[in-house]
Amino acid sequence: MHRLLAARECGEDVHGLDDISSERWTKLQPDPSRSFQSSIINHVSAIDLDTPAGQLLLCAGQTTFGGSLTVHAYPQRDCKPADEPLESSTRNPASDGIRCVKWFPNDAAIFVTGNTRQWNARQWAEVHVWDSDCFKSVCNFRLEHAGVRAIDLSSAPGARPELIATAPELAREIRLLDMSSGASTHCLQAHQAVVNDVRWAPLHPHVLGSCDDDGVVCLFDVRRSGRSACLLKFDHSRRIGTYESNVAGGGENVAVNGRLSSSHRSKRARVSKNADAQIGRVATLGLGCAWTPQWGGRCARRARASTLRTTKDDFKPALNVRFSTDGTQIVSTTTGTSFRVWDVTTGRLISEFHDPSLYGRRRGRQFTHMASDGIHSVWAVRGCLQVIDVQDGMMVHSVELDKGGFDAMLLHPLEEEVVCAHGSEICVWSYENSAREGRGDGDSEAEVDIANVLPRVRL
Repeated sequence: MHRLLAARECGEDVHGLDDISSERWTKLQPDPSRSFQSSIINHVSAIDLDTPAGQLLLCAGQTTFGGSLTVHAYPQRDCKPADEPLESSTRNPASDGIRCVKWFPNDAAIFVTGNTRQWNARQWAEVHVWDSDCFKSVCNFRLEHAGVRAIDLSSAPGARPELIATAPELAREIRLLDMSSGASTHCLQAHQAVVNDVRWAPLHPHVLGSCDDDGVVCLFDVRRSGRSACLLKFDHSRRIGTYESNVAGGGENVAVNGRLSSSHRSKRARVSKNADAQIGRVATLGLGCAWTPQWGGRCARRARASTLRTTKDDFKPALNVRFSTDGTQIVSTTTGTSFRVWDVTTGRLISEFHDPSLYGRRRGRQFTHMASDGIHSVWAVRGCLQVIDVQDGMMVHSVELDKGGFDAMLLHPLEEEVVCAHGSEICVWSYENSAREGRGDGDSEAEVDIANVLPRVRL
């Protein structure tokens, strides 16, 4: 993985290394020796790992007494994991549900949770900021919604990590919360349907991505509020078919399962009237790219050539949204078993993957995470765990899950192992070759004393 990133930075040919990386993903399999049962939580609903070490596994779920939080030591190789957590807390009996959790970026002293509170017939949402040393809530925000679907904190250089992006339940807006002041700052409005997920850009401190039930992905500049904060919308209308590519001057075609899509070639195209305004605002941000006047001009011309639009159809709710590691692409997944890759600079659909074998399966929660190589993405959908090549829109590896699906899933920030939860069981998916490819002798990880990992914090 490290060799692939280094070759990309030096401008070398990465096709051979790409094949090596794809071959490595085909060896992904569950490691029974590193799975364990939570002794407190009966049903895990959310998990998260601290960054960048990935040594502390934060779990949230339901117990017989209500919502509960636990912190476990990450299961290491050749070491039997402990069922007992390092820290635990049961919050609010019988009426408190925790939907999402998030560690503070690069600091294991604080974490954030999204809770659902209920009193008599009233129900509302709360976002809590926790001190991991005393394991108590030190700050909370109350939202007049039924719950919280997603939360995220920015780890981009120069960002404000104390700014919490939240997607309230059954809301068409994104609310930003400032944990330093304990108040809600402003709302971002552009979606016409319920927002399902939010994600900060990895390299730009002011860019936020989101998706909704209409299958639309939006890009926001958080320095603005309301509808003026929307930079670009990614939706079905951004498809470019064969005949449109010829009119636009040789633009790329949309790939579906590695082949050109023909489902939209007969649609009537029209030019977006506000394309220049959208392109200018995105180009001003730069979005973490190496922008120069020449590069910006080329991207602007490419974007104007790709603004031919087609009639919207076949809307499916977008459940997850993720940025690539360089911030130039966005990945979204839908309930219709579609995996889409969008170009951030143009707002165009680059590739789309459909797996016909997933139709008719029981629907459940979906999860997707981008690998650090910027090429592969892990997708848990309808009882299958799939690895997708986002550049070609092809499936690299697929495994059918015995238990029907995951209740929570994430990727380890360093090892890129898959950590998943089903019921009260937490399992790690690793590779047949335990040694990481491309790692030198000087890159070996030092042993970490888990007892001293939880630092003290003064707020």
